[in-house]
Formats: sequence, structure tokens, C-alpha cells
Amino acid sequence: MILMTAQIGDQYKFKNSEYTIVARSAAMDFHPSEYGIMPEAACTACWSGFWCVYNVTDDGIFLEDLYVN
Repeated sequence: MILMTAQIGDQYKFKNSEYTIVARSAAMDFHPSEYGIMPEAACTACWSGFWCVYNVTDDGIFLEDLYVN
């Protein structure tokens, strides 16, 4: 039997509620390396080495918090 670790997902805040999107057609167009930050995987739950919290408003989607290993 093969067991897989669930990945830490990005969170989205919308109208005072928090959501995790489990499927989408394309990833968000953000990566810390674009800003000189080089994340590394610290555990099997976060292979990308980072996760984000976005705030969804009438004006758009904004990065609110960034967690980097």
C-alpha cells in the first residue's frame, strides 16, 4: 500500500470566511523566487516550500500572508 502525505494548500479569505480550493484549472501566478526568495521543501506536506493566504475582495485577489520554508 502506498500512502501519500496531503499537501498544505493555499487559503483564500472571502467575506470573513476562509476557504481551501482543492481543484483549479491553473495555479496562481505567484512564486517567491520572483522576489529573490528561494523556498525549500522542509517536509513531504509542502514540496513547494511555501504556501499563501490570499484575500479575495471586489478589487481583486491579494496576497495577504506568505509562509516560506
